[in-house]
Amino acid sequence: MADHAPQAPRAEISRRSFLAGSAGIVALGASAGILRPQSASAVASAAERASSVSTVSMAMHLHASFSEGIGSMAGHLSQAVATGVDVVWWTEHDWRMQSRGYVSAVGFDGLTETRAGQPKVTLKPESSGSLSTYSGSFVTSPVSGNDPGRASALRLTATSSGTARASRRYTFAADNKRLVGNLDGTTLLLDVLCVRTGAGAWAELRIRSSYLPATGGRSAGQYEVVYLIGGNEPDGALTTSGRNATVFRSAPVGQWTTLVLDPVSDLTRAFGGVDFRDSSGCVLQVGVASSNRVQAEAVFDYLRIERVRKSGDQPLAVQSALMDSYAVRYPGVLQMPGLEISSRSTHVNGFGSGLSIPAEGTPASVDPAGMVAAVHSVAGVASYNHPFGTSGPSRTTTQQDNLRRTVATAMLNADFYAADVLEVGFPGGKAGMSAAQYYALWDTLSRNLLFATGVGTSDDHTGRTWATQQWNHVTRVRAELAEASLLDGLRAGRAWFGPPSGYPGDLDLEADDGTPMGSVSVSTATQRSVRVLADTVPNGGTVTVVRGGVDAAGTTDPNPSVTRQQYAAASVQNGELAVPVDTSSPAFVRVEVADSSGNLVAASNPVWLLRDLPAGVPAARLPV
Repeated sequence: MADHAPQAPRAEISRRSFLAGSAGIVALGASAGILRPQSASAVASAAERASSVSTVSMAMHLHASFSEGIGSMAGHLSQAVATGVDVVWWTEHDWRMQSRGYVSAVGFDGLTETRAGQPKVTLKPESSGSLSTYSGSFVTSPVSGNDPGRASALRLTATSSGTARASRRYTFAADNKRLVGNLDGTTLLLDVLCVRTGAGAWAELRIRSSYLPATGGRSAGQYEVVYLIGGNEPDGALTTSGRNATVFRSAPVGQWTTLVLDPVSDLTRAFGGVDFRDSSGCVLQVGVASSNRVQAEAVFDYLRIERVRKSGDQPLAVQSALMDSYAVRYPGVLQMPGLEISSRSTHVNGFGSGLSIPAEGTPASVDPAGMVAAVHSVAGVASYNHPFGTSGPSRTTTQQDNLRRTVATAMLNADFYAADVLEVGFPGGKAGMSAAQYYALWDTLSRNLLFATGVGTSDDHTGRTWATQQWNHVTRVRAELAEASLLDGLRAGRAWFGPPSGYPGDLDLEADDGTPMGSVSVSTATQRSVRVLADTVPNGGTVTVVRGGVDAAGTTDPNPSVTRQQYAAASVQNGELAVPVDTSSPAFVRVEVADSSGNLVAASNPVWLLRDLPAGVPAARLPV
């Protein structure tokens, strides 16, 4: 846990005092009519400030084996090494970590099945290998006596057309991917009636797990365990090939058998040195397998998925243990604890130690302000994620503008829910909204003195291709490589973002009085200067200075009010560009850097150039 007191919620900004002017809290500077807080009588230069900190690159939105994709912690860590990222924040979905509302039993009552309290389950048939004949049907007899529903069971037959093994399988799917979840503490119980099994014929259950990096001489990819049931092999016998394990399980012909399957144990037995607690059951199938043209036939009923270590904060403890283990393997990447509070349409990332999974239905799990307050209660930093939702239809420009204004109005009315961070960098856009709409929403908050640190999103569920995937923005923060300093840097807006490659240098802003990026500078001067510190602008690229008006317009005009001035890369001399800014009215300034093709490679946070100091500016935003 960070060694400072919990952060108090942001005080409500007094727009009236801002517009009317404030008194008694600032002192006249030495020149240019600059007004500064009394505590900032001596402001260090950018170079002096940088001497004790560095630019730390962070992936701030990652889903591994506790969420719904094929990602793993090891996969993300290997990508962090490959792309030079210093810090990863683990932000698994809170309710998915607990497997809340996941499938617990399947009765094989049809291709579509809905049981009380569970998501809908569907079964999709498919074949693997060459089969001469196969069949599948739902039967009312025989059925397992263990199934309380006893409606039907799935009967399958298959015969290979040659010597090689071939299968007829049914693949499970569940609404919102709430099927198996993280494999730690997960046991599968399956009732099987072997009708025709033995030499060359088996019942089958198959689990494909998460994507893991290359290890132990095996290539990167998803590991798989297949249980072949009812053959002549000894019970528990094991074979491996690449990333695939085959476990043979005995079951007599002609009677129902309940098999108890522990995939983590069996995968660990097959592939020593891999921690399969860091795996999810991504694909689950049942079927029958045949080789040498021998017919296989079996009946399946009453699959149960039993889980332990899924209640309360137990999943966070497992995650913490994995972090400790991976710290040895990936010593160059600092792993930081986080959590995506996401049981409703609004999602909030919490960053920092001490976070707990909110109880279902409490304000901390369903209300944006409650989510943020829960994060602040443990001195964490709260990020408002993908502000236009996780998905959406294609929208016209007018429709996009209308939705942006609606979201902005809600945020303005709620004082941005007292959150600290807004996800802004979405290359190509998201949820039917263009990338520009995210910046426009951010600029609207800045116009209204809602100090949201803009970050890029790395909302990734695969852990495979950080360099080339669509949403691959990493966030770089001026901080020490320690949790408290990283969180302080985010609170202060000392951050910029962009893709992991394309801009290998540093980006910063500094007002003419030394006030750094993310902070508030106060002066009565009608024109000021901002130094853009950009040391590696691509050849043929541009630096665009975005100036936004700050008038606290509120919901009467929930739009940005910005102008843009573009400078060629050649204008940046020795890594610096001095930009004149009209401050006859209050303004904020931020910077975007693009390559020669116009692709954004870096975007800074703003510096605010105000004519007086309004009430309620967060302490982190005042220059020190």
